[in-house]
Amino acid sequence: GTGASVQEAALASLAICLDHVLFRIASSNEQTMMIQNNDDPILGAALDSVKHVLTAASSSSDDDELMQRHAISACLHAGQLLRFGVDGQQQIPRSMPIALASALLPRYFPHGNLLTFWAAASSGMCAALAQHSAYHDHSVLMDFASSLVATNTGEDGDHLTHYSLNILYEWMRMRQQEERIVSLAGLAEGAPDVGALCGALGSNRALLGGELDGTHDFLLEDIVRFSLNQ
Repeated sequence: GTGASVQEAALASLAICLDHVLFRIASSNEQTMMIQNNDDPILGAALDSVKHVLTAASSSSDDDELMQRHAISACLHAGQLLRFGVDGQQQIPRSMPIALASALLPRYFPHGNLLTFWAAASSGMCAALAQHSAYHDHSVLMDFASSLVATNTGEDGDHLTHYSLNILYEWMRMRQQEERIVSLAGLAEGAPDVGALCGALGSNRALLGGELDGTHDFLLEDIVRFSLNQ
């Protein structure tokens, strides 16, 4: 497939960061967890680079070389947050982007590449969370949404409007449309069969023992459905 644009790299990285925040929530049940403080510097660095790319893309304030450096930085830092199902001798939930790619690529989405696939699914991930009662008004996720949307609107970091996941979803969809990010359906060969996709997710999960995706299992099918409906 073709290479990913800097915006696709940023949105793919954003999907990984969002998954990482969910994992921290599930692991700690922290209601007031900071998402960019010193205890998670990799996440903070990844998000900073994502913000640089997406903000510069909307304002045309940075040159191409600088945006490329930020996009590479976003990918390098976000890549360190990916989970593959094991941590030493311990089993842990896979990252949802990894679970989706493991089950669906390249058979169902042969066009593009890993980053374009994750970029296309990024707003679908946000939409799936926004409609779920356990997450749509979670304070940590709202802080995550606010930090991203406020950066793009130029708000003072000390006086942020509190944005919901629904607003983050709309913002991400706008970014995808403005930058002509290919949709998930656009990466498929013909019309995707949602039933077949969900079946592939289940088979892949069963192949790995059924428990590696933990509490994120129920979100994967919703992510696919929301991504394909955009």
